[in-house]
Amino acid sequence: MGSTFAPSLACLYVDHFEKEMVLTEENPYFNHIRLWKRYIDDIMIIWRGTREEATIFITWLNTLNPFLRFTATMGDPAVSFLDLLITERNGSLVTEVFYKPTDRNTLLQFQSFHPRSLRENLPVGQYLHLRRNCTELTDYKKHAQQLTNKLRARGYPDHLLRRADKRVLVSPRETLLHPSSRTSKRDPLICVTTFNPASNMIKKILNEDWKILTSGGLPFQIPMNAYKKAKSIRDMIVHTRPWVNPTTSKQRTLWDLPPPKGHFPCGSCSVCAFTKKTLTLDLGLETPWELRQLTNCNSKNVVYMITCPCDKRYIGMMTRRVGTRICEHRSTIRCKRDATRLTEHYISSNHHPDHMQWVVLDQLKTTTTNAKQKLLLYEQRWIWRLQTDTRGLNDNIQWSALG
Repeated sequence: MGSTFAPSLACLYVDHFEKEMVLTEENPYFNHIRLWKRYIDDIMIIWRGTREEATIFITWLNTLNPFLRFTATMGDPAVSFLDLLITERNGSLVTEVFYKPTDRNTLLQFQSFHPRSLRENLPVGQYLHLRRNCTELTDYKKHAQQLTNKLRARGYPDHLLRRADKRVLVSPRETLLHPSSRTSKRDPLICVTTFNPASNMIKKILNEDWKILTSGGLPFQIPMNAYKKAKSIRDMIVHTRPWVNPTTSKQRTLWDLPPPKGHFPCGSCSVCAFTKKTLTLDLGLETPWELRQLTNCNSKNVVYMITCPCDKRYIGMMTRRVGTRICEHRSTIRCKRDATRLTEHYISSNHHPDHMQWVVLDQLKTTTTNAKQKLLLYEQRWIWRLQTDTRGLNDNIQWSALG
């Protein structure tokens, strides 16, 4: 470990990353990486070097791909990674549970109508989770007391908590870190019923009287009971509002309605703020353009339109998710890495990427093998119709390239 940055841990949070880009000798900082651990989009490394070198390494990472931006949290001698707080003590790594500042007590209420066996065994699972994550017994006892207070606040009786804590304390931590090697010999026969107050009675009847069924020669063992969710009060009283056809006065259902149309934000991505709910578009044509399909940020095989603050338009097409393509446009404008007319216009006009407005104009109804060729035709037709090659931000139409 280095002298000014040792021992220390660095935790990188990224959207997507290829391990081979860093853990190869082509990486000029390869020798500084002592440990590399990755779980989905979270990466934890132990860095052997100075803090300045670590900062330069992160800057180098940000040059590998224009669509990736890394943020780092550096700790000396401790850093948080997922639900762990990793600390260096006496030359070794020690872990304990880490809670985010926004953490709330969302444990299941003991008065819930979940199966009693689930409620009685929930504290055991929670204490086992603490014991696995805490290297030192003193850290476990500290967090176990906090967990006990949380469980008491949710109505769990003290005798259940004492029993669960005692059971965990007598279990060696080394065995808890390894997955169970037990294999079930139960025959794959499952009895699925809707959970209700009589579920335990049904289970008891099956266990006691299963021999009556097997007396006829059935080779199955006693089935495993599984439950599906029962209807809540909301499910029973809330229904889709029917509508009445004025010509026949016949009550119709939702399935008789015409298919929905229009463009809508998906509500769960970073580009929703730059589009809006709309059924028609005023494109300067004789009549407003009525959208023919139902589209959102997740739609594929589409022709889309981007409008800049000075009302110039850009037409594009995309076979992938359109929201991803809009993110790429915003990234190239922000990083000034593309030489297209769209990017050059935003840079020269000092437009901010947040001032971009976009919408889906058209979409292929079915996915075919020549979807890209058809989308190119759609795109060129829209460029010609709106004249975005001369008055907008598209390049000249190349009809010959379409075959």
